[in-house]
Parts: sequence; structure tokens; C-alpha cells
Amino acid sequence: MATLPPAEQATQYVQMGSDYLAQGLIPEAEREFQSALSASPTSAQARAGLAEVREQSGDAAAARQEAQASIRLKPNAPAYLVLARLELNGNQAAASAADVAQALKIDPTNTAALGMKQALAARGQTLP
Repeated sequence: MATLPPAEQATQYVQMGSDYLAQGLIPEAEREFQSALSASPTSAQARAGLAEVREQSGDAAAARQEAQASIRLKPNAPAYLVLARLELNGNQAAASAADVAQALKIDPTNTAALGMKQALAARGQTLP
């Protein structure tokens, strides 16, 4: 890994972090996302991963902060979806719908975003 360029190192760490996150291994995922940021401080994907870690750890404020930092670096569907879930949990359906719409604009086939769209529709909320 050390022989790879920093951006490629970050990509590898993000992939490992995502794999850990999918398995519910939150501390391990966080370690990998932090390693990705050490390798490449401007990795939007690493920030989005940390946002998901914070969300799953129950720290909504930190999750929101990481997701917004990720979007500032490069708009991406995972970060918008963290925001959408946080807003939906806070009964802010319109704001959640706006974030889902942004996620779908970036990645129209994102299954999580499509699922959120359906969940919002079930609550009577359409996307802008």
C-alpha cells in the first residue's frame, strides 16, 4: 500500500472502510476512513464514510458535519444520503427529499437513494 500514490491509497482505504461498514464493524471502518484522510486529506469519499460511521454511532451532529464537508470537497450520493436520513429522522421530509434528489442527480441508479425516494413517497413527500 505504501508504494501507491496518495490518492490510490485513499481509494483502497475507503474500500476497506466501506467493507467494514457493510459488516457492521464500526471501529474498523472508522480506522480505515481516517487512514484514507491521512493519505489524501481532500478525499470526499473518506469524509462520506466517516459521516456514515458517525451516523451509525448515533452522533447526528458529527455525521452532518462530515457529510457537509464531503459535499464541499466533491458532491457525492453517499454524503447526500446521510443528510437525507438525518433529516428524515428529524421529521424534515422536504429537506430529506431535496437531498435524495441531489443524490439521484449524481447517481440515478443508487439503490439506497431509490429506496429513500420510496420511503419519502410512502410519507406523501415527493422529490423536488
